[in-house]
Amino acid sequence: MPHVPGLGKSSINIINAPDLLLALNLHPGIRILDLGCGSGAYLHLFHEYLNGDGHFAGMDLWQEGLQLFRKHILGSETENRFDLIHADYTHPLPFPNGSFDLVFMSTVFHDIHQNGLYRSVLPEIHRVLSPAGHLAIQEFKAVPPPPGPPAEMRIPPDELNRYVLEFPFSHKKIMSTATALYLSTYLRTSL
Repeated sequence: MPHVPGLGKSSINIINAPDLLLALNLHPGIRILDLGCGSGAYLHLFHEYLNGDGHFAGMDLWQEGLQLFRKHILGSETENRFDLIHADYTHPLPFPNGSFDLVFMSTVFHDIHQNGLYRSVLPEIHRVLSPAGHLAIQEFKAVPPPPGPPAEMRIPPDELNRYVLEFPFSHKKIMSTATALYLSTYLRTSL
């Protein structure tokens, strides 16, 4: 993706993109929701990887980031492949049940676990995932910063699993996506 002014400190600049894309098992026609999408860097990566063959939704409270991405895709032939929503994902998600095959969160879970908001977010993710849907959470490893949040905010993989597995998900795998990042994937299970 060309540099978009204001992109900020997106983790996309430090990941091993090929490894991430393979781990997510993206396929043509997939329906992806990026919660905490910022200015859409990961949505753009997924779209490019799939040659636009999918549906890409992003949700964030950072309105300026969403506007930057809208401006970037405005007038392109793929503009209608993206749904960008300015909303708080700690409230009920504005999507019908089973709307997505993959919900992706990159470096945002450490914010919602601090005050227990994951207890409202994870059931909503479960609801909007298709019966065989996947949740993928990329977070900073518990190593000294930079990059990323202060060390006390970082979530080790086993702790992340404890939070997510309080809900109907089964753990699939964990892998490194950068020196400072890991990806943990989960399969939606029945209630």
